[in-house]
Amino acid sequence: MWCKHAGSAIEAIRINSISREVRDGRALLVKRRRIASSLLARTANLFFRAARHPVSVWVDADLWQRWEVSSFNLLHAKEFCAFPSGTRTVCADILPGVSLAEHFVRGTFEWPMLDAAGSELRRAHELHSRFFDGPWSHGDPNLANFLYSAHEQQARLIDFEVVHEQGLPAITRHVEDVLSFLQDLLGCAPKGTWLPSAQRFLDAYGCDQAFRGELRERLRLPCGVPRVWWWIRTNYVPLGSIRSRLEGLREVLG
Repeated sequence: MWCKHAGSAIEAIRINSISREVRDGRALLVKRRRIASSLLARTANLFFRAARHPVSVWVDADLWQRWEVSSFNLLHAKEFCAFPSGTRTVCADILPGVSLAEHFVRGTFEWPMLDAAGSELRRAHELHSRFFDGPWSHGDPNLANFLYSAHEQQARLIDFEVVHEQGLPAITRHVEDVLSFLQDLLGCAPKGTWLPSAQRFLDAYGCDQAFRGELRERLRLPCGVPRVWWWIRTNYVPLGSIRSRLEGLREVLG
């Protein structure tokens, strides 16, 4: 039923190395900035500008470290914690669950996971960010960046490698986050399941009229480099299929 590959083009940049370590009896996920990370980040940002994608990869390792730690703790501090280690490393408690992307690969994806992801993204968007001086946003909440715990029936966001342009209105940043999830979903859900999958996620997220209107305008296949970005983000679905699926969701949004 589901696709056999999923994930983020951003993750393919591999700016960080990731390992699991035990420190003082505490199991941690350790992310270290690679030596060539600044060059990779700058190259990625050039492409994002050409694609008119309003995010950037953190070039400065110190700024990335602060954002990664602050975002993790903002979302998860009631149960889990992240902290800096040295100048290029972030350590974090290991969150429970398996990524939605992995569930697609394994063929174990289930509809309630969309409910959990939509609800969690909405919760995250209601949190206050000092960086934005307003509601927080992720920048790349694709399927690989949601962990789902079947025991808790809960989704959690991870991986804060990119950030939206600071001056964007909150509604624009939130629409872009929802769009990122939908792009990944479009590339994984077969044609017959794409529309109900997208609707279920959006119902769980909750969209008022203004949000639905702005999202509807973003559900158009652009030209040039932005079209290439759409093709990449939807796991190389044929452009005709992308267009027809977007039209179907636009009709639903009214």
